[in-house]
Amino acid sequence: MGNHGILRGWAQIRKSFATLIFLMVIASCDQNQPSMPALPSCEDNCAMILRGCVSDHSSCQSAYLSCMEQCGGGSHNATKPYFTSVWGSSKEDVFVIGCGIILHYDGTNWTSTPNVSQYSLSALWGSSGGDVFAVGSGSVLHYDGKGWSPMAEFSGTDVWGCSDSVVYAVGGNALQHYNGKEWVTKASFSNAGLNAVWCSSANDIFVVGNRILHWGGIKPWIDMTIDADLLLVAVWGSSGNNIYAVGWVSGTPSILHYNGAEWGVMVNNTHAALNDVWGCSGSDVYAVGCNGTVLHYDGTKWTAMTSGTKSWLLSVWGSSSQDVYAVGEDSTIIHFDGSKWASMTTLAVSQ
Repeated sequence: MGNHGILRGWAQIRKSFATLIFLMVIASCDQNQPSMPALPSCEDNCAMILRGCVSDHSSCQSAYLSCMEQCGGGSHNATKPYFTSVWGSSKEDVFVIGCGIILHYDGTNWTSTPNVSQYSLSALWGSSGGDVFAVGSGSVLHYDGKGWSPMAEFSGTDVWGCSDSVVYAVGGNALQHYNGKEWVTKASFSNAGLNAVWCSSANDIFVVGNRILHWGGIKPWIDMTIDADLLLVAVWGSSGNNIYAVGWVSGTPSILHYNGAEWGVMVNNTHAALNDVWGCSGSDVYAVGCNGTVLHYDGTKWTAMTSGTKSWLLSVWGSSSQDVYAVGEDSTIIHFDGSKWASMTTLAVSQ
């Protein structure tokens, strides 16, 4: 994802910065305006800028900071890199990526990968610790267990796979497929604004953005879009009939669920803007978002957790229910040990 970028799924918001500022003016920074309850807050729109970075990350972060100034937003550090995605093969093998940075955690120490400052990366996925993919602005990188190297040139906002030869990446209106040898375009859509992809198999693929589209192994793709005003940024499932997606429906921050037959909006009393979703199982699901929001789903209801941070969280992943990571702006990394979330921001980042 389960990323989320800043970055991850919002990369397909092809609106200019000026348009976002316009939206902020409409929404206003006044949370008490009853006439515009469905629009994202001023700060939410700034987060969209971060999540929409598929171009130069330094100018993108500058735009975000300027945006927050206009909102009168809180403390946001311009000198710290922001992290867009987290994924690992085990608790001793965790990767974090972002704008010009790749980190690795061996269970004890974080280390930084040299010579990657030119890459603006949005999402991570791997079939193993020696077969990891990272997509971003104009580049796809691959890790073979020894080092990172470029493998393709296209812009992607998310990547997910079912095996080492069934890997998918989305960006814009296209779905790319890695077949074990090369990346090829599997499908192109109109007005899809794709942000995220998830699959349970090569014949069960979901892509989301401004639309929800499903591949069941037989043409054509099925359009499952539930609302004309839809903007989904992340998707994850425990199986083909238990899938979660987060984003906006009719301007309202929402969590969607697919039960194998239809999509529906779940009850979420926090109404927080969410950026990513991931789980250990269908009864142990996490969603992260603005102002340090972390939600947990136990199979019955969503509950807010205390994260200990106010930073925007963009991605979540874990090796188990006692080993969950969330990352985001201001070089934020927090870890859940099954009992509580704790900061890992003491980590030294070198670029």
